[in-house]
Amino acid sequence: MTIANSNNLTIILFTPYSSGNFLANVLSYNKNFIPKYNLQKNILPNLLDYTDINHKHNTILRSVPEKNQVTNWHSYELLCTLFYSKDTYVKPYPNWETEKDVIQILRNKKLYISTNKEKINKFIPKFLEANIKIFGVAHVVLQVDLIKLIFPEAKVIQLVNYEKIRELSIKLKVKHDPTHFFHLIKDHHLVTYKDAYQFDIGTLFDKDAFFKEVYKLLDWYDIEDKTLHTNVNEYYEKYVGLYA
Repeated sequence: MTIANSNNLTIILFTPYSSGNFLANVLSYNKNFIPKYNLQKNILPNLLDYTDINHKHNTILRSVPEKNQVTNWHSYELLCTLFYSKDTYVKPYPNWETEKDVIQILRNKKLYISTNKEKINKFIPKFLEANIKIFGVAHVVLQVDLIKLIFPEAKVIQLVNYEKIRELSIKLKVKHDPTHFFHLIKDHHLVTYKDAYQFDIGTLFDKDAFFKEVYKLLDWYDIEDKTLHTNVNEYYEKYVGLYA
């Protein structure tokens, strides 16, 4: 049994260190979306409190470390593992080096769905039913197929033209011993995912061009309000400022 209203989930498909989570946070400044909160610690009494712009903005700003903490980036960013489940996003998490784990799981779809649907945080179906749009990430095409076993109508955005931002992000975020992060920083070439929206992340450092792409992306969604709260500018400047 799959989770209903899964068209309110958007999977962002990107090779690691290409600012996919940044894009999700930017889109969360639209009233229809929320960022990947820590649902283990950040439990609010009312579901709609999660859509409050001040709460969203403060959560997103805290995901950007100070420059002297930038190599601890993973301790700051909003992770799927804290949003969807206390254990993991989709378990077992696919090995994007060989992809053999994903292929094996896809051969036994019923078992995967039955053992993993119950591990999804109980708030997730409530968000989807309330027409609140949420985000997930994938780093290989097969992982999208895996997520869609539970969220069959999920939308997919694929980041393209990412080479520059990825190179800069690895230099900025990875500690001096890159071998520790080899499984993340090695070259990950993604084939085009069918029906995915192709988002040009290469515009990131040109503010006007970047937000032009963001508003084109918002037009892709079936939503009435296609605006971003002005607080997004503070987040954009704080994030981009780390690369200066």
